[in-house]
Amino acid sequence: MPKFVYLFELDSVRKTDQEIEIGQKALYNEIVCNGNVVVLTYNQLVDSRGFFSLLDVPQYYDNIIKLFKNGAIRISQYEEIRTIAQYLINSFDYDKEFIYSGWPLKSTQKRLLALIKRSLIYSDLSEINGYITGIRSDEDIKELFIEVNADKDHELCNTALSLDDCKEILKELYWLIKTVLRLSAMHSIYIPPRDTSEYKDLKFHNILDVVLEFKSNGIDGLWDAAADIIKGLKCLGCDNRSVYIHEIKNIYDKQSSCDKKVFQYAEAIINLVYNYACEISICNISKHYNIGELAAGCDERVTFESDFFCRLDQYWGLGDLDNRFLTGETNAFDGFSNIKAVPDFAKAVRITEYSGEEKAVERRSIQRYEYNIQTQRKNHVKCVMKSIGKKIGLSAFYIFVACMLEFSFQFLQSVVDNSVEIDITIRNIVETIFFLIFAEEITTFLSNRFSGLMSLSEALGGIGRLTKDGFHILFRKAKTYINDCKDNIENKEELSEGIMIDCIKSDAIRKYENTKKEKNYSALFKISKIYPIADTTDSAILKNLLKLEELYNYHFGIVYKSRFNMMCVDPIIDSNGGYFPYERIIPTAGNGVVMVTKHNSNFVLLKQYRHASRKIQISFPRGFGEMGIFSKENAEKELKEELKATISQPPILLGQIYPDSGLTSSCVDVYLVEIDDYLQKDVYEGILEIMELSDREFRNMINQDAEQNLFDDGFTLAAYALYLGDGNITNK
Repeated sequence: MPKFVYLFELDSVRKTDQEIEIGQKALYNEIVCNGNVVVLTYNQLVDSRGFFSLLDVPQYYDNIIKLFKNGAIRISQYEEIRTIAQYLINSFDYDKEFIYSGWPLKSTQKRLLALIKRSLIYSDLSEINGYITGIRSDEDIKELFIEVNADKDHELCNTALSLDDCKEILKELYWLIKTVLRLSAMHSIYIPPRDTSEYKDLKFHNILDVVLEFKSNGIDGLWDAAADIIKGLKCLGCDNRSVYIHEIKNIYDKQSSCDKKVFQYAEAIINLVYNYACEISICNISKHYNIGELAAGCDERVTFESDFFCRLDQYWGLGDLDNRFLTGETNAFDGFSNIKAVPDFAKAVRITEYSGEEKAVERRSIQRYEYNIQTQRKNHVKCVMKSIGKKIGLSAFYIFVACMLEFSFQFLQSVVDNSVEIDITIRNIVETIFFLIFAEEITTFLSNRFSGLMSLSEALGGIGRLTKDGFHILFRKAKTYINDCKDNIENKEELSEGIMIDCIKSDAIRKYENTKKEKNYSALFKISKIYPIADTTDSAILKNLLKLEELYNYHFGIVYKSRFNMMCVDPIIDSNGGYFPYERIIPTAGNGVVMVTKHNSNFVLLKQYRHASRKIQISFPRGFGEMGIFSKENAEKELKEELKATISQPPILLGQIYPDSGLTSSCVDVYLVEIDDYLQKDVYEGILEIMELSDREFRNMINQDAEQNLFDDGFTLAAYALYLGDGNITNK
């Protein structure tokens, strides 16, 4: 019985010509020699040079599509992602670090990413076509490739690519998007995702923890140094491979002198661990090791350790390190030109058609890859040869039919010869034509009436091909990876039924779930009996929430996020067990600040136009929280920016206020700040005037401001109340 297999050789980061050839041969051998079904992850297909650089070759594309249709290649769905188009759309999140190995694309090219995302969401290639056909200006094209540097306060950087390079890249992207949309429409090629609860403790970081416990295997003395680099990464514990690779490369780039091989080896380890995580996430894959060895607390990991280091040796041993590791992102798209090095997948298609007659056997467990592998291969060859034998037998039958027809024609010829004198040449031509037409018509009639039969031309044309295919399957040696460790080879894994994808999470809900997991925000989602928050990870609840969004135009989740705030719409459970949206503003960069600012015993206030209320107000200086600095430092920074102030003493914390607990969770720190001087002529952020008021003038203005309504800023009034409560009231 064929096994489901996952091929490490088809990993998207294996992009050199040598690696592509190895991956293609591994794919061919599993299908042809072993009769197995190769299951791909989304990134192996859609982000792999090994596939996408070849799919523009018509014969390769046609044969791969046929292998999908014949069931020899499948794609595994993951979590709630149904298609490869959806997989790509999810990767285009603005803040997501994602390495596009097979696309001429960088994650920093935000406008280009947005264009591709729109094309996939709306299945619309007209917009990108406008850039290719000249509807858009040259300046518009170049602007698509502007890069955004998040590490430098979102600094914009123009591309170094020429205009011609940009146009060529857009043509490549057009074709890639078109291919993705075609494949996404082939619903039969997907297998359902594995329930995440079945491997919740076997994620990327769990496997990496196991691997880092291994001792050195003696490869150039690199293991210990590479393991130390990985153990020191800030991202250790996350499950995003791209984040690890980015950080490893960034560390290497910042070091003036270091052993490059160590960092390359660390990346190789990360890539290998990622493939194990992918393999485990797919339903019913026959693995080369015993999965139970990865369980927490397991003392014996002999089959997994053997498999890991054997694969690592092979992966590292391919050489060409500088073109395979620490390469970074690029807009280059290199096609694979040596098509002759790729196996004949037309033959693979025929082999799957021959073996398709084998009766399916219901699976009851998942066997290790090496279990009974030789018997499996023999049975596969036997099945293929049996099918080929039948087809050759049918061809022989048609040859027999043709011979009978030939005898009939000879009889008719003798009758005609006795009665009519015809030139022998003309007679032979007419006889041959009639024989071929008559034989073809009869055999075509039979093939249309009975499935499995063929016409004479098909039989005669196929007999040579059938013979060649028979010799090929009989004498081709299976060159597939085998784990030499034979311990516990009969261990079996429990069958996974997979799960049905009932609904697809919106980006807003996905971001909401990620936000709830972050330590900085966990307190804002604590359990409350008064306003209980629904669990969006529960599929039944999620379906109800999505239904409400469609019925009432609700929008649950994180619907907007900036460097200062995010708009969060919580799904609240009502008294009847239903759900309703409750929106709030959550700060993304810590507490805001309000400064009760004093100069020569007077209050310093700003007469300022406020955008939110679209009106002028008089208020103390204030500011949003800033990422990476404490609020006291932020208070000083705001005064220096707005007033160019010289601060005489460190700010004194007066207390905290929640300005609008019905709408926002933000907390504002109130400081008393004494300044020596300030620049009064600058206009900053809508500041119309800088005012100095004594305490008496301050209170009088509050009491007498009914007509102009300028002294109604809630931050200022609350800050002044804290100032008074701190014993600073005077009789001035």
